[in-house]
Parts: sequence; C-alpha cells; structure tokens
Amino acid sequence: MRSSKELSAAEYETLQKDTFYGKEKKSLAYVIGIMNMILHGVEAPNIVHTNTLNENIADIQQKDRVDVILANPPFGSSERKEVEQNFPIPSGETAYLFLQHFIKKLKTGGRCRAIEGCVCWGVKKGYVDNHPDTHLLILQSHRNL
Repeated sequence: MRSSKELSAAEYETLQKDTFYGKEKKSLAYVIGIMNMILHGVEAPNIVHTNTLNENIADIQQKDRVDVILANPPFGSSERKEVEQNFPIPSGETAYLFLQHFIKKLKTGGRCRAIEGCVCWGVKKGYVDNHPDTHLLILQSHRNL
C-alpha cells in the first residue's frame, strides 16, 4: 500500500487510520488478524481484543455507525445470559445477536457480508421461522435503509 502511486498522502493516511476497524474475542484469531493487516500494508491495525456482543447496542450512536461490515462471527454458538441483556430481542443464539448488532451498527444504506450468512444460517436451521421477532427486526431495518 505504501508504494501505491494512485493514492495521495491524505488518502493513504485515511486508509491507514480511519478505514479498517475490527474486534476479535479469541486470542489466537486476534493476533492472526493483526498480523494479516500488517502483511497487507496497514501499519497499525485498529483491531481490539474484545467480545463484540458485550457491547450494549443501545449505546451505538449515529457517529459509531459504519458503511460496510465484513464479519466471520461464530454462528451456532451461544452466549451467557448477561450478554443477552445488551439486545432489544434477547437470545442465547449468537446468530440472532450478531444480526441485531449488524443492523444497529450500519449506516443507512450500509452493507454487510457475514461469512456463512447470519440470516441464511438462521433460515436453514429454522431459527427465523420460529422467531417472529426476527422477521419484524429485518423488515423494520430494511424499511429504514
């Protein structure tokens, strides 16, 4: 990235400091993520070693929202009861919690791509069909985009 002749100094600075952010719960994946970003030219990766689901989504403000989310969350896992309290629609299922987090974190018109697809996973497992609140959340969010 440093040797790119297509970027101005300001654009390069934006890519280095204000473009890529990440959170990772597991220690090994956290270290690998940082190493990967450095190998791809990001000199000081903005990756935090934390559990994304510990964040109360009611605290996410407009200034905290992003245009794009790329994620590889642990679908099919479960979380502790106290983590469920961070979401308007509680669930022990991480797919459902991450879906709520993504919707809240995206700016209007934002895009999200989750590896293995949160909604697809939920549909395959019958989760969305068995939880009408999921349908409502998706429909309300879509209307606001």
